[in-house]
Amino acid sequence: REPSDYGVSLTPAASGIPEFTPSPVFTPDGRSMAVLSTRQGHPSIVELYDLASGRRRRLVADAFTRVENIPLGNFTNLARALAVSPDGTRLAFGAQKNHRHTLYVYDLRSDKLRRLELPGFQQVQQPAFSPDGRSVAFSGMKDSMTDIHVVDLETGGVTAVTSDPQDDQSPHFSPDGASIVYSSEVQ
Repeated sequence: REPSDYGVSLTPAASGIPEFTPSPVFTPDGRSMAVLSTRQGHPSIVELYDLASGRRRRLVADAFTRVENIPLGNFTNLARALAVSPDGTRLAFGAQKNHRHTLYVYDLRSDKLRRLELPGFQQVQQPAFSPDGRSVAFSGMKDSMTDIHVVDLETGGVTAVTSDPQDDQSPHFSPDGASIVYSSEVQ
């Protein structure tokens, strides 16, 4: 059966050509949803959908000068690529520019994109804002090991949460911000 047999599409294809819109995240007020979209081909673009009107707003309009690729994972292991801050004003995502991966924070009010310098990381993905919005946890590959890290958005300081040979991914803060849960490859 088709997906439309189970519910209404929140992100209908505009041109009749199938579109891939992974990593949806709702804003805290529930009025909008940010997604990655292949509507314009590859690489994916970041869009904000107004759920009441169906209007799309492309974010990071100068993507090719600032961001070259936002990794989605792969079809068998799609990663959560986007995170919305608890106050709904910022969007975080890991992306690549000139073969360097880093974390970007997009201000939804001012349409400004901030690149956080995270030296030494081979990959940065799966961001999650802390409940107070002051930091972002992420899955980061460094020295060929994928661990969970937290970056302070004010100072840029990075703290390793895990440091082990397992593949640690998909971090998420507890509601009080005191703990982080994540998935880990267990042997």
